[in-house]
Amino acid sequence: MEPKKFAATRFEITTRDGILGFRPRKIASGTPQPTVFLDRDGVVNRRIPGGYVTRWEEFVFLPEVIEALGELRAAGLQLVIVSNQAGVGKGLLGCADLIQITLASLEELEAGGAPVDGAFFCLHAPSDGCACRKPNVGLLEEAARALRIDFGRSFLIGDSRSDMEAGERMGCTTIFVGDAADDYISAAYRAKSIRDTVGAILARKS
Repeated sequence: MEPKKFAATRFEITTRDGILGFRPRKIASGTPQPTVFLDRDGVVNRRIPGGYVTRWEEFVFLPEVIEALGELRAAGLQLVIVSNQAGVGKGLLGCADLIQITLASLEELEAGGAPVDGAFFCLHAPSDGCACRKPNVGLLEEAARALRIDFGRSFLIGDSRSDMEAGERMGCTTIFVGDAADDYISAAYRAKSIRDTVGAILARKS
């Protein structure tokens, strides 16, 4: 698969301390901005039960995700993907594979009117004990090195307890998406999909 032209020109791709980063080539000036942090699998694209997306052909956007993210972007919110990708640490796919999958997905989002401002992936296996794998906050801290982010006015959308804990630790408003009725998951809002979160996010932003 050839690198995608839109995303490849907008981002500097880096790896540091086990984090794969798609960083904007230029940091916008001005005040910190409200941001929507997005987990990837199960939120942006269909999760593979018990497995990992290892090639682009397995990456399937969930319904209405691109349109919903386009609305959030048009309202002035930054969009940043923060995702644990233990498949790399487990040797199920290479970092180069994840780069190609990410470039392809970022191009689809941009072409659909929902350009993402950054994407950050933890490449460690769960047993590595790293500081970036959610519920730790290393991915969000790495995003803050690349973008101007007002965490107190930001949101984190995820489908797991670890996502919610990472968002809470950074002061974000947390939104749990999915059908799971887990009383141990604490979130400010619950929704079935990103589409269902747009109204709440825009109301809280204004």
